This record gives sequence, structure tokens and C-alpha cells, in this order.
Amino acid sequence: MMVSSYMTAINYNEGKEGIKMKSVILFSIFLLMVNSPVFSQVPIQYYDFENNSARSTMELTPEIIINSVSGSTVTSTSSLSQTSGNPSSGSGISRANWELNASDPGTSALEYIQFSVNSNGFTGLKISIDILSATAMVNFGLLYSSTGTGGTFTEAANTFSPSVSYGTFSWDLSGITSLDNNSNVVIKIYGWGVTGPLGSCSFDNLYVYANTVTGSKSLGNYQLIDDANGSAPFPTFTNFTVNGSGAVVTLSSNLQIGGTLTLTNGILATGSYTVRIDSSASISGAGSSSYIYGNLKRIFPYNSTPVTKTFPIGSAAAFREIDVTIFSQTSAGSITAKVTDSNPGYTTLPSGVNNISSVRYWTVTLGDGLTFDAIGTYGIKLFWGADDGITDSASTTVVRGTAGGNWTGESNTGSSGTNKWVFGSFSNPTSNDFTFGDKGVNALPVEIYSFASEIVDERNVLLKWFTATEVNAFKFEIERRSESGKTSWEKVSEISANGNSNSERSYSYKDKNLETGDYLYRLKTVDLNGTFSYSKSISVKISLPEKFVLSQNYPNPFNPSTNISYSLPADGNVSLKIYDELGREVSILTDKFQKAGYHNLTFDASQLSSGIYFYRLIYSSTDSKNNYSAVKKMILIR
Repeated sequence: MMVSSYMTAINYNEGKEGIKMKSVILFSIFLLMVNSPVFSQVPIQYYDFENNSARSTMELTPEIIINSVSGSTVTSTSSLSQTSGNPSSGSGISRANWELNASDPGTSALEYIQFSVNSNGFTGLKISIDILSATAMVNFGLLYSSTGTGGTFTEAANTFSPSVSYGTFSWDLSGITSLDNNSNVVIKIYGWGVTGPLGSCSFDNLYVYANTVTGSKSLGNYQLIDDANGSAPFPTFTNFTVNGSGAVVTLSSNLQIGGTLTLTNGILATGSYTVRIDSSASISGAGSSSYIYGNLKRIFPYNSTPVTKTFPIGSAAAFREIDVTIFSQTSAGSITAKVTDSNPGYTTLPSGVNNISSVRYWTVTLGDGLTFDAIGTYGIKLFWGADDGITDSASTTVVRGTAGGNWTGESNTGSSGTNKWVFGSFSNPTSNDFTFGDKGVNALPVEIYSFASEIVDERNVLLKWFTATEVNAFKFEIERRSESGKTSWEKVSEISANGNSNSERSYSYKDKNLETGDYLYRLKTVDLNGTFSYSKSISVKISLPEKFVLSQNYPNPFNPSTNISYSLPADGNVSLKIYDELGREVSILTDKFQKAGYHNLTFDASQLSSGIYFYRLIYSSTDSKNNYSAVKKMILIR
């Protein structure tokens, strides 16, 4: 009763923004941050100048490079040699013979190191490098070109004078829009001085940063940066921004945020890795168009008062965030959450629960010293959407258990149909999976336990699915989109459901005459009351045709139009023309270069009279390996 009263006092009916308590107690138990390098932006290119498996071996190519680019190897106007790196446990590079000049030579600099950058998918560049100067003074500046090595170079605003110990020097180029999303950027770091001989200077840890990820990218293995700097678990990013329409940013290592993770547009996909938000860090933005797809870890410092943290997570299909509230804890630690878009299944259900969601479930894991015993009572707020099948928020509950096994607990201490959430509180659980439960009349989705595909006749897709049970099921709508995500889901057909069934039902649909490419399919299950839910998506690949084929037109006979299909095993020039019985050309359907794949053209004969016509296709591949000609007859009937 104390928990229930307190929950009323802090008002869970505030919707998503309820309980935004700010922790004022900092903790130092998390030694993961010790010795971890901190980056103010996203490294898209990194040079360590050593091979991590052989640290005394000089390596001038980037340890991390997000976009391949010609000229990424660091070059110099004089020879480079191995030197002690920063830290001293590794190696850097050294060069001598800097320009003897009393003033900044700028774009006329004669002595420099140089490398190229491909910033496609990134905006807001910044360059930083560790430099150690010899006893003779050497100054350093930076030149950049947005048009490659043969283009015009511009001097960056600031220059530096390194000391006799390693120091980090940076050039902020974020305001130079010509360097954004540019595959042809060239950077020169040049040196000059007035006291000769100038001697050598050492370089290490050269970074190319970006403010924002704007396109679909697979980020580098940032663990390599840690290996170069010691043995920190993984680096910390002060700020990290994803802002690209339709972008999917994929991790290749763990990602730790010490400042602000800004999710404006695009998905941050973790795969098997984890995004960690430090105790003093925050998440800005996030919503249906931008969220974390995978593991999100948030730090909970020791706090004796309630603390709520939002986990803006989702899956490939939907944004389904959760809020986690700890009412009181006796130790600090972390909570990691992720959502899985599949039927959780069950062996047993809690008393009073009629059914659970067959669409998705959430997994909440404690770590870094935090245990369920240490937090006592905690709360989980689940947000639902159209495909979750929630029609009555009052009868919706949060169930806790193990996917595929026993669901042993349920709680509904607050819900909102308007804001589409349900909150439950639990004490000392023995399991950590959560999903929606129904204690009343919710039309939780039809249970589809199998959804598969197979390729038939090269370019037809046969979809098959089975349901274990159906309650008030009206129809299945088959939806398709390209797997690249560049197109939206489109409805291709629909099939009537069985309504109500306690036994297995099977369904199938054939999607015919697809073009070459990768596709995703999903099922939209619609109930009699209009409630709908989505199945998991499955992928299908239509490969290039193995041979040239000119198909018979369809329909035939026809009036007034018909379709003509053909397949090309390679790119080539295609001519498709229509002739009458006397051999006179009456129409040209195409006469141009076409890509390999399956093609379909429509012939409109509304201006022609009834009779027999012929269509002839001449194909010549660009590789000169395939040359074909074929003729077929068709009949126009008025």
C-alpha cells in the first residue's frame, strides 16, 4: 500500500514525461571510465601509426576508416620514421626537415604530411593530432581542399606551437559546408619555424571527427582506439548525433556516451553491441523515426529516492520505448533494455491473465553491481502502438516472466489509453522479460507461429504462414517493400482469415513477376473490430536471370493492350519493336541500354486494327558475351 500511495502522489498519469527525477548523487564505483579516451565527436578516420599486434611496426594506413578513400595513407614531403608514441607504450611517426620560414607560409607551405578523407554520410569535420616538437621551435597549421589534390587549398583559422612533450592539437572545420558529405577532401598538416636546424617532430593518434552521422553507415571498431591507448573497456563520446532521413547507423563495437546522444532522424542499430549512457549523460530527441535498435544500457547512481530513466528503443519494425523506475536502491549499477519483435510464447500465465502479446517482448537486465535485491520494488512502463492490439487500456497489464516459459507475475498500477502506456510495479523478480497481458477484452494479435517464403520459377515468391489460434480475425494483408528501406511498405494483396479458431490454420500467397532485388514481406492481421497487428518481416532475394528469355505476351489475344516480359542476364542494349503481317514497323516499345534483370513493357494497340502482329527483341550485352534475337506472334481482337 505504501508503494501504491506513493505512486499516486507522483502521478503516473502524466504520460511519457512522468517521474523525470534528476539524480544529484554522483558515484565513483564505475571504473570503466578510468583511462578511457574521450571524444567530443564521432571518429570517422583514425591513425595510430602502429600495428596493434606488433606495436613497433609503423602503419601509415588508418586503423579505423568508415568510408574507403583513395589517398587515405599518410604521405609526407620528406621521409617518415618510427618514433615513440603517445602513450609511450606504443609508437608514432617522426619526420624532419621542416620549412625554415619566419612567417606562416599558409597555402604555399612546402613541408607537410597529407591524407584524404571521404566524409560521405557525415557533417561537421574536425581534425586532431598529438604532436611532440623537437627543441627547435616548429609551428603547425592545416590546409584543406574540397576538390581533391589538384584543387584549391584553404588555410584553417588557427596555428599551433607544440612543446617538447606530446600535446593534442585540433582544427575545427565544422562550419565549412563544402567538406560535408564530400568524398574528395584532402588535408595537409604543415610545419615551419625560424630557428634552424628545426629538427624532427613526432605525431600520433590522428583523428578525423564528425559532428553528425547523416547516412546509413557501419561505424568502425572503436575498441581499436582503446587498444592503441591502453586497455580501457571502450571509448567515451561526449556527443553523438544521428540525423539522416532513413539512415541506419550500425555499430561494430560498444559505444559509450558521456554527454548527449541526439537522435533526430535515423536508427542506431547495435547488433550484438551496446550503447551505454553514463550517469551524467542524456538522450535528446528520439521517436518513431529515430531510436536505438538493440541494447541500451543506462547507469543508475546510488539514490534513495525514485529515479526514472527512459529507454528509447525499438526494433526493425517499430519504436517501442520503455521507462524504468527504481524507487530506492542500496547500490549503484546499470540497467540494459532491448525489445524483440517475435512471439514470446508461454508455458504458464499469471492468474487472471487471459493472454499475452504474440508480437513482442522486452528484456531488462541488471548489471555493474546492481541486483534486484538491491532495488526492492521497481516499475516498468511499456508503450504500445497500433500493431500491439491494445483496445482496452483498463484491462491491459504488464506481465513478467521468461519468453517461451513461465510468466509468473503481472501488475497494472497505472495506464493511459490516450498516451498508450501501461505501468506495473514488481518486487524481487526471478526473471527479466516483460510484455503486455490481457485481463479483459483486448484483441491481442492472432498467433502466427510460422511465416516463410520460397522462390518459384526464378522471380515468383510463394509465402506460407500458419496460425495456432485466431480470435475475431478478419483478414491478412500482405505487405512488401525493398530491403534497402528506401521505399515504404505497400499492400500487394489480402486473404480472408478464419475468424475464430482453436486449431492450426494454413495460408499461402504467390507474389508474381518481381524485378531483381532484395525484398521484405510482412503480414498485417486485421480483426473484425479494425484492430491490426504486424508479423515479423522476412527477407527474399530475387537473383539476376541466368539466361535471355522473351516471354509470350499476356493476355493473348488482347484488346487493346498487352504485357511483354523479358529477362537479361547482363547489362546491354535492347530493341523491342512491333510489326504487322506485312513486316511493316508499327511501334517501338524500347531502344536503349538496360540493366540486367527482369523487365516488363506494356503495348497499347488502341490505334491499330484487329489482326496478327509480331514483336521482335534484339539484345546485345555490353560484355559481348550475350547476343540474342527472338520473335513472337500476338493477336489483336477488336
